[in-house]
Amino acid sequence: MVIDKVSRYIHSTQVARDGRQGKDGSFAQVLNRTMDTGTPPASSSDACAPTRELGSSTLQKASGDRTEVLCRAFRVLDLLEGYANALKDPRMTLKSIEPLINRVQYGIKDLDAALTHCTGQRDELSRLVNQISITAGVEAFKFRRGDYLA
Repeated sequence: MVIDKVSRYIHSTQVARDGRQGKDGSFAQVLNRTMDTGTPPASSSDACAPTRELGSSTLQKASGDRTEVLCRAFRVLDLLEGYANALKDPRMTLKSIEPLINRVQYGIKDLDAALTHCTGQRDELSRLVNQISITAGVEAFKFRRGDYLA
């Protein structure tokens, strides 16, 4: 077995064919027609339900809530970064780091409160906030438990 050269079979550009065709090549015809005209064919199965209008104030409020949550999340992450730098610094004492841990815990509560005021959006943002809260909470717990005593 030769390992130092790439086999041509891995990078094959041949299209796999299994002999199946649509009804008289109908897919190819629809595809070509759509590509030529630029508009999709009208079909009863493609009909979408009409959407309702959202007021601009609703969109601005939702966007503002999300922005506020993100700002608070960044603040907690900045506090965690400062905490990590303080732990690395041999001149810092645990007593001098404690106020930073208090700010981290306050930031977690502030972040969770901002997320609950966010208009019911449970998506990537809420998962991100949850991960940040858990990470920060675990670090605060480890500090209070005394894991960093020399």
